[in-house]
Amino acid sequence: MISPEPIVRILPVLGIEAERTKQGAGSFVAGNQYAGEILSRVDSHTFTVRINQALFNMQLGQGVEPGQSISLTYLNATPVPTFSYLAGIAQNERSEHIEISRTAGLIDLYLNHISETGVVHVDLPVNLLPAHPKAVAEKLQASIALSGLFYESHLADFTLGKRSIELIRQEPQNQEGFDTTHIVASQLDVHEQHIVRWSGQVWSGQAMDLAIGRDQYLPKKSRTKGDSEGQPSEQNTYTTTLVLELPNIGRVAVTMSIGDEQMSILIDTVSQDSEQLLKSNTHDLSIALKGCGLELNRMQVQVNEQQ
Repeated sequence: MISPEPIVRILPVLGIEAERTKQGAGSFVAGNQYAGEILSRVDSHTFTVRINQALFNMQLGQGVEPGQSISLTYLNATPVPTFSYLAGIAQNERSEHIEISRTAGLIDLYLNHISETGVVHVDLPVNLLPAHPKAVAEKLQASIALSGLFYESHLADFTLGKRSIELIRQEPQNQEGFDTTHIVASQLDVHEQHIVRWSGQVWSGQAMDLAIGRDQYLPKKSRTKGDSEGQPSEQNTYTTTLVLELPNIGRVAVTMSIGDEQMSILIDTVSQDSEQLLKSNTHDLSIALKGCGLELNRMQVQVNEQQ
């Protein structure tokens, strides 16, 4: 892990002879880096520097000498041409010295603070039953939506009148004892991986792991067979994988891809008996999905002892 250098090493540099150099400063572009040549020393801290044929008297401090080249970033021309300069690091030293910003250091700290990020750990109400899948789905959706992962997006919706203040107040960011480190690390993980993970009990005594992601960002092994493995599709296809350890069937992993009102399903189980049992109920599942407006265009049940 790279440790960030103190931000105080970045010093503002002013072109003191502003009137003479104002026209020359017009050729600089804010944010661009420029090479400066130190021509002479004016006093113990001030040097004459040539940048793009324009001359500036700059307060560079100690650690530099005439004849050196330095790298400067142009900031603005008001009230005088202003640059930023990494003090104490000459041009020939930069290849051996790496600096990152305080923001980058903070992100690195968050990502290394905890080992498991991007996972929403929530147990749904214990009174939920598998015989009421709609209630389970609604509670599961709410637990992810109110997890805090999408808080800033929800604030934007609130300002546009698309979300109520009551829902905003339910999110972790507005609760006492809120853990900033965990939620920020989780948000960064979701932003990088494009996958939301949920883990908890979906009903009393039944644990489940869930992952939701855009198909174009998922690894090939997470896609159902037959899905494109080439260039990303322009369609918004989402893949959901849920893993359960069921009492009568054993471990089951279900991968569902949904896009363009069509669905494909791959079910991995650990035994041939479980495979046959699941296959015997695929017709009922197809009818239930059609009732929800989804066309099941592919379904496969297979034994996968390595899942």
